[in-house]
Amino acid sequence: MIQIQPPPLHTYQLKIANDATRFKVLSCGRRWGKTRLCAAMAIKRAADDGQVMWVAPSYQIAEIGWRSIAWIARQIPGVKQVERRLQINNGWIQVRSADSEGGLRGEGLDMLVVDECAHIRNFERIWEQELRPALSDRKGGAMFISTPKGYNHFYDLFRQAGDDWKSWQMPTSSNPFIDL
Repeated sequence: MIQIQPPPLHTYQLKIANDATRFKVLSCGRRWGKTRLCAAMAIKRAADDGQVMWVAPSYQIAEIGWRSIAWIARQIPGVKQVERRLQINNGWIQVRSADSEGGLRGEGLDMLVVDECAHIRNFERIWEQELRPALSDRKGGAMFISTPKGYNHFYDLFRQAGDDWKSWQMPTSSNPFIDL
């Protein structure tokens, strides 16, 4: 097993990272640390031979997540990097954008991160037809992270109730690493 020293996480991030809920929805302020949290969780899952996909509304936004993932992965010996994909032992992380029709179909996933979920056009269709099926065979989990944007599918996910779903809402001011 690979030992990874993730970036420091604050108390609320650790609480979410350690929560066993399958589907997690985070509606948080812009500097709360959603990307840092999910990058650390994605690297850990891939290092445990998991298959992880990170999806963002555009390549520009996907690049932000990719930089966080690549920064953490630099400390892992033997990591192979090709474009926006890391191979860690038998696990991998791939960063993709949701801006092309049908472009997210593919292999089964152990973990999915949907970055800036509230800003993805046609997310309900993408979730139901492309992403949700990829989690089924491996019983993978998902992190939906975003700043809010009105009443849309992200809002519906946030309000989802049940044993497999949990939501958190926190302002940037709850991040002790930010000096407001």
